[in-house]
Amino acid sequence: MNISSIKPEGVYASKGTAKSSGKGDASIKSEDKKGTRAADKLEISPEAQMMSSIMAKMKSGFYNSPEVIKETAQKLSQELPPESL
Repeated sequence: MNISSIKPEGVYASKGTAKSSGKGDASIKSEDKKGTRAADKLEISPEAQMMSSIMAKMKSGFYNSPEVIKETAQKLSQELPPESL
């Protein structure tokens, strides 16, 4: 059985469906039966925007440096000391 990977744009994305304005929202305009234009708006929470910057750092290899690994380990040992486990 051959399993192919998901495309980077996602399973349900189609060309030209939504465009990001860089401010964390996307607008899609459509016409109703009367011919007036209505706009749908998608707002992305600050938490989700922060996650995208973390994902970009992960892809760039930022977290693979020895300095970052050491700092992360130190913070984890302070937050989760062995005696609390």
